[in-house]
Amino acid sequence: MLGAHSQVLSLTELYAFVANNRKPFACKSCQPPESCPVWTQELTDRLLEIGARKEVYDAIVQATGTQVLVDSSKLIEHWYALTLKGIDPADIIPVHLSKSPEEYAGSEKNKTHVSSLGDIDDIADRWWRTNGEIIDFIETLGSAAVANTITVRYRDLIDHTPDVLKAILNAAGLDYEPGIERYWNFKQHPLWGNKGARSHFDSTDSHPEQWTDESERQKKLYTEQHQTLFRDEKWRDTLSRAEVDRLWGHPRIASMGALLGYAHPFTPSGEWLNKPTDTWQPQTIAGSDLAARERSARKRDVMSSETVVKIKRRVRKLLRG
Repeated sequence: MLGAHSQVLSLTELYAFVANNRKPFACKSCQPPESCPVWTQELTDRLLEIGARKEVYDAIVQATGTQVLVDSSKLIEHWYALTLKGIDPADIIPVHLSKSPEEYAGSEKNKTHVSSLGDIDDIADRWWRTNGEIIDFIETLGSAAVANTITVRYRDLIDHTPDVLKAILNAAGLDYEPGIERYWNFKQHPLWGNKGARSHFDSTDSHPEQWTDESERQKKLYTEQHQTLFRDEKWRDTLSRAEVDRLWGHPRIASMGALLGYAHPFTPSGEWLNKPTDTWQPQTIAGSDLAARERSARKRDVMSSETVVKIKRRVRKLLRG
């Protein structure tokens, strides 16, 4: 959505190309890709030459003239820890966008390319660890970046789209442009990122029914919801009530969930708690006392977990001996 703004360029997951030396870059909107006015051969060669350093952003600004860049790359320790080094923290606006545990689990269990992702205990562990790592990393960027941070739930992005976009753009010194939430009406130049999001506009993924590496449920969902903003509630068909209870029974899920504004989605009597909030206000979790307390508890659990793993390995080694 932000990439639809006239003064913003979405880089999608730039890490997937630069850090992995992925060549050639391929715009998924322009056909043929080499006709793309943004990801030119000259620029992409320059980015690969620079590698994971802040100068990748400088090169993009110089080549495109766009001052506000949105990078959705993953693997913060391998990418942002390097590319953000040397950038004024006041110029960094971290946006921590999270799914609820059950929304995340529903997505993970729909991934067909790695079958081991479907274990509910492993999913729970990944959810709280990943969100904790994001919060911890934001705090390393300095007080100015922490003050700029906007924490938002996916469901709030859908329920209060203009308000969320206004908050992010305001932090970047830009005005909201009406209609950008219908981002499929604007020409963009995605390199990577969420295939479902790309299916809404003219791209190589515009026809979900032709996808070969996604589940039938995913293809059906994005075909039926074409060019609409919708809550991702496929978890209701993907997870059993027992799995939801097990997910929320994980020692760290309730704590991290409360920190991010989530709770068990059902009442004890089985009623689904699905009422949208009436309003939304930006908030910053990183740097708060609540985040500090959760981090302390999380580190104790991590240390305990690592100790258990070491003991299990030692026992297996003794048994083999």
